[in-house]
Amino acid sequence: MLSARQETLRLGGRILADYPFISAVGADVSPYALENRGTDGGISVCVAERVSIDDGRTGDSFSPVDLRRLHGAGITGKSVGIAVIDTGVYAHIDFCVPRMRLTAFVDFVHGKAFPYDDHGHGTAVAGIACGGGRFSSAACGAAPQSDLAVLKAIDGNGSGNVLEILTAMQWLYTNFRTLRIRVVNMSLGSEPMGARDPLVLGVEALTSVGLTVVASAGNAGPSGGTLKSPGISRAAITVGGAEKDAHGWHAAEFSSRGTDSDDKPDLIAPAVHVGTCKESGGYMYMSGTSAAAPLVSGVCALILQENPSYTPAQVKTAVLASLKKLDCPHSACGAGLLCPMQ
Repeated sequence: MLSARQETLRLGGRILADYPFISAVGADVSPYALENRGTDGGISVCVAERVSIDDGRTGDSFSPVDLRRLHGAGITGKSVGIAVIDTGVYAHIDFCVPRMRLTAFVDFVHGKAFPYDDHGHGTAVAGIACGGGRFSSAACGAAPQSDLAVLKAIDGNGSGNVLEILTAMQWLYTNFRTLRIRVVNMSLGSEPMGARDPLVLGVEALTSVGLTVVASAGNAGPSGGTLKSPGISRAAITVGGAEKDAHGWHAAEFSSRGTDSDDKPDLIAPAVHVGTCKESGGYMYMSGTSAAAPLVSGVCALILQENPSYTPAQVKTAVLASLKKLDCPHSACGAGLLCPMQ
């Protein structure tokens, strides 16, 4: 029988120490056990139950983030890579014309070599972050000239486990410099696993080498203390969902909330009917905090284009400086609503 000191986190027969990118930055990977949590650390993409991926109008933008002025001035995310850990990606024209911006696709679920998306979530997320909006101005991403690397770690049902996510994060840790990746979008979530949550350790490791990690808050609101991992990480930029009604912008009911003590989420961004790319071609709308996070990821790429030496902490500071303050508890709205940068 192992002593407490010898006990190591085991996920599906593997141990956390099998992921050297975590231990390389000094994270303590033992002792820790997933008692009564199953063997794989179930995880899923953050699609709101009531307002998930859907087809619909693409004539108007529902976002207060008017980035056209920045795009017109050449601030488009060019030369900045965004990595999306998700369900895959369809080789949409908006990622491939007028130049191929899809720089990498790695499938940790089925091991396929060519880009595909058997769910649609990943394509929609990527489109919001950096779609070109070639045939729909409503579906133009926040950083329409950023490069895109997509790591498929979630299956066609929108489900996965911590193993695939950690493996994708390990791949990023090893390869991000070659592909000039600076931003990582994680529109997915699992139930938090305590102070040494494996995904939180992964986020901290990626941040330590200069990657800005943006995570969705989750769609388990409106109760407090419903944030998902890795959004609970202090190192991540955690994005809740916003919607607009006759009274103005406010936190969407479905958006997960923090507590008075955890200082999360960091901000909210538009999360209802955001125009984006469709996995079979064409365009669609997406809703949920999965839509809010890639808006922020794209804005991070714009900041890094203008300030390539910025650290993740400096990027986060710049994002928070662009917010509109709301009369809303921090546990629901964070520091405010993502708005145009002046």
